[in-house]
Amino acid sequence: MITSWNVNQFFGAENWTKLTDDEKLGYWKNKDYMQKAFDFILSKLAKPDDLVILNEVPNTKQKNYDVFKKQFTAFYKKNKLTVIEPLNCPASYGKTVAICQNGSYERCYDEIIDLEFGSYRNRILAVRGSACPQEIVFGVHIPIYESSKQPNSVALWNSLILTHRKISEKGNRIIYIGDINTYQLGTVNKNKLIEFMSEGLVDFWLEKGHSHNRATFNADTRIDYALVTDKDYSALAKKYDMEIDDSTREGDKPLSDHSAIILKEKTKT
Repeated sequence: MITSWNVNQFFGAENWTKLTDDEKLGYWKNKDYMQKAFDFILSKLAKPDDLVILNEVPNTKQKNYDVFKKQFTAFYKKNKLTVIEPLNCPASYGKTVAICQNGSYERCYDEIIDLEFGSYRNRILAVRGSACPQEIVFGVHIPIYESSKQPNSVALWNSLILTHRKISEKGNRIIYIGDINTYQLGTVNKNKLIEFMSEGLVDFWLEKGHSHNRATFNADTRIDYALVTDKDYSALAKKYDMEIDDSTREGDKPLSDHSAIILKEKTKT
């Protein structure tokens, strides 16, 4: 099972950029909230080959980061989990990480990613599992497009396209999964997604017959995706079903503003 979830810095469903430092700290010091979030992650790691990709995990630029880090470290050590972080992760407010049972996955293609992604290295990593080493999983977090920001999301898309070309030459089965902040036709990110998919990728959710309008985010949009190499779609479709878990956005105190998306292995008969 492969799960991808944008945890929104562990600040619930709030727009964290508008929270005060004290409000942010209040979330991280709320033991019930943090435990509920950690329990959700743990529930997706029942088997040795299960993998969880998290977007927007707090990083070093967040004030009081050490408070979060202490709790997060205690969580994964207590449960004998491995947290895989991006290589040479730059200082940033958030990062993408992978979590697995100890030793079941390892980071791969570091040299290519380090070369291509520059200041966006915190947003991407590639891992492979010991049970299926030919299946490469990329955890990806594309930012919202901002024309005034340099580099902006276009630079990350371009790096992703170049990286895909290099890695797909090796014949791997590739899965890109995460928050790619893309929904509306005609937008820059949508146009770049179409360009990226023209390199030999399909949208797993749509190929499975589901609706593009099935929301994964509180703005009632589907912005969390699983893209797979089209040559491998048939094999992957036999292996996985795809689900959206909205429990992370539900209740009086939701865990995040994003649902989790899940490639769930089919039950063998």
